[in-house]
Amino acid sequence: IDLSVNMIMCALESAASTGNGDKVSFEVSDASKRDLPGNCYDAVFSRDAFFYVHEKEVLLKKIFNVMRPGGRLVITDYCAGTSNAPTDEFKAYVEERGYSLTTLSQYETIMKDAGFEVKLVEDRSEQLSRCIEREIERSEHDILKFVDALGEETVIRLQKSWRKKLEFVRNGDHKWGLFVAVKPE
Repeated sequence: IDLSVNMIMCALESAASTGNGDKVSFEVSDASKRDLPGNCYDAVFSRDAFFYVHEKEVLLKKIFNVMRPGGRLVITDYCAGTSNAPTDEFKAYVEERGYSLTTLSQYETIMKDAGFEVKLVEDRSEQLSRCIEREIERSEHDILKFVDALGEETVIRLQKSWRKKLEFVRNGDHKWGLFVAVKPE
C-alpha cells in the first residue's frame, strides 16, 4: 500500500522482473486511513515516508496488528540527530517541510512499545551523505539536461536544498535510519 502511483508502478515492475509478480499485491491507498484485516501481512516495508507521520506510535501499532506473527517490518526513514540542540536553521528546515523527526533510539522505543521485537537499528547517515553527494554531482555534470527537464530555477533550488541537507547530515542534525523488526510468534 502506497500513496504514490509511481512507487506502486516501481514495485510492480520489480516484482515482475524477479518472478514474484503473482506472489505479492500492491495498492494505491492511505494505509493510515484504511481498515485493514488483522494478522494478514507477512511483511511491511516503508522507505523514507514515516518522517511525515506525527503519530508514529498509532501507525506502528496498526502495522503490528495487521501483520502475521513472525512478519517482518523494514523501515528506512529520516531521523533527528542525537544532539539536544539542533541548529535553528535545521529546526526551520524541519518545520517548513512538516517533518516529524525522532531519533533512532526513540524510533526503537516506539517500535518496541507497539509490540515489535527490534532486530536492527542502524545509522545509515554516511550512506545518505554519499547519495546526496552523487545527486549534486550528477546535477552539476548533466546541468543542461536537468535544466531542460526541470527549468533553471527548479534545478538551482534543488541543488541548494541538497547542499543544505548534506550540511545537516554532516553536522549530525539529520540522520537516516534503517530499522528491522518482527512481530513475535
